[in-house]
Amino acid sequence: NPTSAGAVDVNGDATSSLSANAAAGNINYNALGNDVDVEIGSINGANTGSSAEADFDVLNGNLTVGPYSATGDLDLNQQAPFGATNSNIALQDTINVGGDLNATTGTAQQLTIQNNGGNPANITIAGAATLNTPTIDYVGDNGSLSAAGDINIQSNSPGGALTVDSTGANNTRLASTGGNLNFNLLCQ
Repeated sequence: NPTSAGAVDVNGDATSSLSANAAAGNINYNALGNDVDVEIGSINGANTGSSAEADFDVLNGNLTVGPYSATGDLDLNQQAPFGATNSNIALQDTINVGGDLNATTGTAQQLTIQNNGGNPANITIAGAATLNTPTIDYVGDNGSLSAAGDINIQSNSPGGALTVDSTGANNTRLASTGGNLNFNLLCQ
């Protein structure tokens, strides 16, 4: 038996999947100071745990993350050809990122920042955040995403329309504490 956790590397094709309790459970990654790299067809359950850097690439289906702690970058991607149109990303509970957060949803889908069992989504990023999605939707009260660097929100939908729905509680939903908050900056 090893005495410390190592890197986690999970690979599969478009037909392969990870599933926990019929999507109601957690898929836990304990890589401690090592990386997590997951590229698979679908993930049915919330991705939780801790690592250095983490990269989740889903070929079809939705991607839910949190609670999670990464000392480096956290990359969340819906990969083409399937993820290009039909895949959402949900961020929930507490997520701490020591580097940058990069997230790309399908071109007709959304990034959701949501409560998890009554725990508000609190996403804290030491670097910058780049969110490529046509829609950001906050579900539940008191959720927030803050970054020490720039927060760049870019629509990836045909036509470039961008919607950010932050109705609900009376708090700051998006905050760049040391940079700029940019919406569709690349559409110039």
